[in-house]
Amino acid sequence: MPHPLLTVPVGRNVGLTSISLGLLRFLDRNGVHVGFYKPVAQLRPGPRTNLDLGTERSCALVRETIGLDSPTPIASEELEQWLAERSSNEVGQRVVADYHSISSKYDAIVIEGMVPTERHPWANRVNQIIADAIDAEVILVTDAKTRSLHTLTDDLRIAVSAYGSRVKGCILNRVAATSASILPSLAATMARAGSADQHHRFVEHLTAIKQAGVRPLGAVPVMQDFSAMRVSDLAAQLGASVVARGNWEQRRVRSVRVGAMRIEHAQRAFSHGVLIVVPSDRSDILIGAALATLNGIELAGLLLSGTEAPDESV
Repeated sequence: MPHPLLTVPVGRNVGLTSISLGLLRFLDRNGVHVGFYKPVAQLRPGPRTNLDLGTERSCALVRETIGLDSPTPIASEELEQWLAERSSNEVGQRVVADYHSISSKYDAIVIEGMVPTERHPWANRVNQIIADAIDAEVILVTDAKTRSLHTLTDDLRIAVSAYGSRVKGCILNRVAATSASILPSLAATMARAGSADQHHRFVEHLTAIKQAGVRPLGAVPVMQDFSAMRVSDLAAQLGASVVARGNWEQRRVRSVRVGAMRIEHAQRAFSHGVLIVVPSDRSDILIGAALATLNGIELAGLLLSGTEAPDESV
């Protein structure tokens, strides 16, 4: 029988899917024959795009990036009905059936729990049902960016009291790594290499976890660039015509500013990672942005509005 590893969020917006998929890739790269299972679908509401919002995103990501198929998750509406009818046994039986449909294929299975939201306030209860139904080992996931150490350790103690000996450890997500004043390229290098500042923060957080009685399994630094869209992606989404690509595969959009004022005011918006939206006939701002880039300011790029391309001399 495989090891069922259930990732459980300690709070909201902890990046559970990212950590679950990262754990899956980590095990796979270290030679563990690992599967994936998302018991309950949590569809995110939003405007319709070319993405199929009816697909559970975690399952879709695993299928597209690793090529793993997983059982069809229970619809949250169906699960909510079961809970309202006090049929938690039905939930457990469905989870057991889906889990055993793939259990013989793998040495370990990463199971992504539910995240508490306004639409799913009963998520913690469901996670406990899942853990009990398949006798899962629990890995707690928490966000170190938005919590003080005191709050973090209190939340962990509460989670441990809910799952008891099932808890095998905790993964800290979004540990602050470097100063915001450091240039993006340098920040990325230091985060990968492990700066002294980052090391001290990691030690501080890991020590706090140990004091809460939880084994620290890992810590993931904050990397803003990982959640920022590349300029090439933005251009593809907008169907924009390309005037000059530059290194648009590496440049990421951290913020967007409108540059429609005179150059002496527009230049205040020139900073690292900023996408400047500017009328295509504002030659002064286009030249000012080019000079800023030559002086070492890594703008994300320029998005030109209007129907006319800039003059060739510009």
